[in-house]
Amino acid sequence: MKVQGINIDLTGIENADREGNCIVRRNAMSQIEVRHLVKEYKRKRNTENIAASFCSMFRPDYEVLRAVNDVNFTVEKGEAVGYVGPNGSGKSTTIKMLCGILKPTAGSITVVGRDPFTERIQNNRKIGVVFGNRSLLWWDVPVIESYRLFQRMYEIPEQRYRENLERFTEIMDLGPLLSIPERQLSLGQKMRCNIAAAFLHNPEIVYLDEPTIGLDAESKARIREFIRRMNEEERTTFIVTSHDFQDIESLCRRIVLINHGKIVVDDDMQMVKQKFNTKKQIQFEVDKGEFVGIMGASGSGKTTLLNCISTIDTATDGHIYLDGKDILEIREKDIARFRRESLGFIFQDFNLLDTLTIEENIALALTINKVSANKIDSQIQQIAAKLNITDILNKYPYQVSGGQKQRCACARAIINHPKLILADEPTGALDSHSSQMLLSTIQEMNEQMDATILMVTHDAFSASYANRILFLRDGEIYKEIMKGSSSRKEFFEQILEVLNTLGGGVNDVR
Repeated sequence: MKVQGINIDLTGIENADREGNCIVRRNAMSQIEVRHLVKEYKRKRNTENIAASFCSMFRPDYEVLRAVNDVNFTVEKGEAVGYVGPNGSGKSTTIKMLCGILKPTAGSITVVGRDPFTERIQNNRKIGVVFGNRSLLWWDVPVIESYRLFQRMYEIPEQRYRENLERFTEIMDLGPLLSIPERQLSLGQKMRCNIAAAFLHNPEIVYLDEPTIGLDAESKARIREFIRRMNEEERTTFIVTSHDFQDIESLCRRIVLINHGKIVVDDDMQMVKQKFNTKKQIQFEVDKGEFVGIMGASGSGKTTLLNCISTIDTATDGHIYLDGKDILEIREKDIARFRRESLGFIFQDFNLLDTLTIEENIALALTINKVSANKIDSQIQQIAAKLNITDILNKYPYQVSGGQKQRCACARAIINHPKLILADEPTGALDSHSSQMLLSTIQEMNEQMDATILMVTHDAFSASYANRILFLRDGEIYKEIMKGSSSRKEFFEQILEVLNTLGGGVNDVR
């Protein structure tokens, strides 16, 4: 595997002019038009004077706060626009006015030719809304019943409803979730179901407010892929607000930056990058059968690098070659197949399905790759024997220890003989004994099965099991050390020395 010149960092945008000297993009044929938009709130003025406080009970003194201040922008049909800014900048207030939830103090909004506030019912039929901290689903009823209610509310024809539900179920893997009440779903499952609900009536415009907040990398990737498909295939217009810039970068071609209620940047993503971007490039190679650890301080780019290699995130520039093929050039529709056939994943939180046995969890990886049934059992028995989990194959994940769960995850990751195994903090949820057993297992996978492994870890002890360590600092490779003929104890001491030079103690590194 070869990684060349990957840009994994985007900084500097926070330095955009706060006084309104913005880069502005104007569009001709607009689906959304916002002109001189203002939203003000009255807030009771506080005072420490006792007499003044008493008087304010009868004659309150108010101050006016301007959350949105003379905002102007347009959005064309089929655009995906990132609407970003710091907390309190006016993002969510703008979205609520676009939805018709809030009435503007001044200015005008036109959404598909209508005023969203005065024509709220008509507007709601054209839009979909997903708030990351609010659910569209009913708490105590199965998801499918909530969907049926949406069908009646939006008067969706039965055939179109069934077609949409079948399509969204396939893309978002909703099948096992439809019969479960919303209160019993995990956060990632809730978000997938909520996003599908927002699309049931084929909206022309969808507003996404923090759609991936609190989600793991896999859930984020699934949601981003769904949004991209709807934008490309249905030409659905999106306005996305998020504090996770990877959401914006992977979904949007245009970015609007708001600060202190004013738009300071409105331009194509590439133009914004050229103006504000500070590039951080990484170059390295991994030979077949190598076990490479990746370490660095918080924010150094470790997980971002792993996500780029796994195609969960998209690199801004550069190339990533796996067996001579640039994975950044793989077509969107072929990404899922590439992951299934070429990559194995070991996550900190195991990601096992609680409703399946250990054997069924491992078999799932083979089933997805359409391995014949008569071969599945023998392959599972072989891998289980190597990882010492034969006696727990018929148990469910909740019946086994964390270390056993993680060995099951290792079995699932390697059973398809992937070209590359990616491990993200694999020992983070384990005790010391289980961690040591897992690391020995990963080392055996590398030595006995010739598995190529990239492992992100904050723990020097875990890293000492690798053959080579890449240390990242500020998005670049700071140092590289090789184990060579050193003992694991000696290699561990070398790792600690480098960590000390990075700044801070071991506990500061993640």
